[in-house]
Amino acid sequence: MSKELSKTIYGGEKLLTLPEAAAQLGVPVSTLRRAVKAGHIPTHTVFNQRKRVRLSDIFDAMLAQEAEAQFIASAQEEEAGENGF
Repeated sequence: MSKELSKTIYGGEKLLTLPEAAAQLGVPVSTLRRAVKAGHIPTHTVFNQRKRVRLSDIFDAMLAQEAEAQFIASAQEEEAGENGF
């Protein structure tokens, strides 16, 4: 099996290294590393190579974080309204 083929087979979506994904998204690699370390983005290791990620997993993590932030903001607004602020 070729190296390129082994990188693309997981679930029909290409697996990218963290630097590759960061370059495509225009974010620092350190940002992705922190998200991986915190468990927000799952990684995949193909044949004991570097950790790889799927862009769809990154987008899912971003959407989840945005939804959580909106929930917290609405809860804070609701609490402020109850307290008369």
